[in-house]
Amino acid sequence: MNASTLRQVAAFAGPVQCQRAAGSGQLHLHGRDAEADGELHVWINGRNLPPVLAALRDVRLFELQGEPLRWQLQAPGIDMLLSARSVQVHWPMTATFNAAVLPPAARPLQRAAWAALLTLLRLPGAASLLRWFRSR
Repeated sequence: MNASTLRQVAAFAGPVQCQRAAGSGQLHLHGRDAEADGELHVWINGRNLPPVLAALRDVRLFELQGEPLRWQLQAPGIDMLLSARSVQVHWPMTATFNAAVLPPAARPLQRAAWAALLTLLRLPGAASLLRWFRSR
């Protein structure tokens, strides 16, 4: 295959679990994402998929450009062409979301004061006592 005709869809780092869904033409790959810190799940749906592959490591999945429904699975010692109706790639978005949202900037004294106030408000009658102090 010409390298320019391949588009990488998923890349795993380290060991990859491979499972076949019971009663369906679905192959599930699960492992660590090579490009981001987190888990990566890939579901390959199709007929005549290979049997469950044991002891997979450092798997990469490519879409063959110009050839509909054709995929290439590469791992050390494995170079396999797949015919699949669809491929779904799922990864958790929490790391991406947390990197985009800035943490609140509060000084330690402010945090301690808010923690003390919220703890005080848990006591029965504390809210009415605070309202009484504010009214004076």
